Amino acid sequence: MRTGSVEPTTLCSELELEVRVNNPKYMGRRTRYAYYALSGSLFFKGVVKLDLMLEGPREECVVGKREFGEGKYGGEPCFVGARGANSEDHGYLLCLVGNENGGFSELWVMDARSPSLDIIAIVELPVHVPMGFHGCFVSEAQLAQQKP
Repeated sequence: MRTGSVEPTTLCSELELEVRVNNPKYMGRRTRYAYYALSGSLFFKGVVKLDLMLEGPREECVVGKREFGEGKYGGEPCFVGARGANSEDHGYLLCLVGNENGGFSELWVMDARSPSLDIIAIVELPVHVPMGFHGCFVSEAQLAQQKP
């Protein structure tokens, strides 16, 4: 902001990452954790959690990673905070995952604090969701506040 210029920098990982998300309660503030979609050939092949407080030239800061598996590709991850969360990463990562072999889609719910982004639930959806679909999590209370 002071100089008016932008310099590209490598965060801390050599992985090809896209679509950053973090806990929305920390939006606009410095955050420790960020979640990225892990690029595949054409679509995202997984999700990665970075610890942005680990600094240094090319120091690896990947503290969580989950790949979807052979023939499965995901959309952008979405972070949903847990009720009564006591830390920035206390919550869940939601991701739509498509299976190119079976032509169906699933909603994956992962533990955002786990080093392997442990799967808490996989919900098979009644319809296939096209790859590249964008969306966000909205609570029932937020939905009720929307004007018709």
